[in-house]
Amino acid sequence: MTSPSHPVNFPASFDVLAQTYDQVFEDNPITARIRPIFWRSLLAHFKTGDHVLELNCGTGTDAIMLAENGVQVTAIDSSERMIAGAEEKAREKGVSQLIRFQQRSFEHLVTLGRMKFDGAFSNFGGLNCTSNIDPVLETLSGLLKPHASVVVCMINKFSLWEMVSFLLRGNLRSAFRRMRRQPTTVRLGSSTVEVCYYTPKEFIRILSPYFEIEHVYGLSILSPSPNSRSFVLRHSQLTARLLRLDETIRSRSPWHSLGDHFVIEARRKS
Repeated sequence: MTSPSHPVNFPASFDVLAQTYDQVFEDNPITARIRPIFWRSLLAHFKTGDHVLELNCGTGTDAIMLAENGVQVTAIDSSERMIAGAEEKAREKGVSQLIRFQQRSFEHLVTLGRMKFDGAFSNFGGLNCTSNIDPVLETLSGLLKPHASVVVCMINKFSLWEMVSFLLRGNLRSAFRRMRRQPTTVRLGSSTVEVCYYTPKEFIRILSPYFEIEHVYGLSILSPSPNSRSFVLRHSQLTARLLRLDETIRSRSPWHSLGDHFVIEARRKS
């Protein structure tokens, strides 16, 4: 493995974010609408009795959902406070026995040793937070059983909603911010992290040496992105209509490449 590409303060950035993460992100009305779409993908690939690996688990929302459906999860995150919050939530939900939370960077997967998982997943752009994605995916493939499923949700380099909303406000710099030279520095509170944005085509190319692509779809294409909370609160009926439109087009070309996020369902090559 290569050395970590994150800034020194990467775990600290998310430790600070952990204090308000559930209030700001988990309780976000947009997140609440699009997370179940990702859950459908997880439940289509992971069944009761499977043991799967989650990268960048945050406060454990996805791991807890899978555990409630009988799936065993090893969930890792680089933030100590994220892990602490996740463990507390799992205890409250009564599923601690099915989830093993570990403070571990996804860039250090090699330290998991000889474990073999039935699948793996990462939600809401966790894998965007490295400029050394190739060795991460290579190591991940070695931790999976042949033909094991992988489901990843990535932040898209081209977000139709974000670009149009900034252009309508005359903010050209922000409209094209994701297309600047990678990695891009993103501020999280008082700290910063480096983020690399990908189009679905670019990320499929990176995945292809290790995984066979089965399905690609977009999230928040015509409907608001998670950063547009105020729009949703002001225009709830319009948002509902836009979400229904997204449901009909999210898997179609070119729409699947225009979402604020995209999801790739893949399978480890034998």
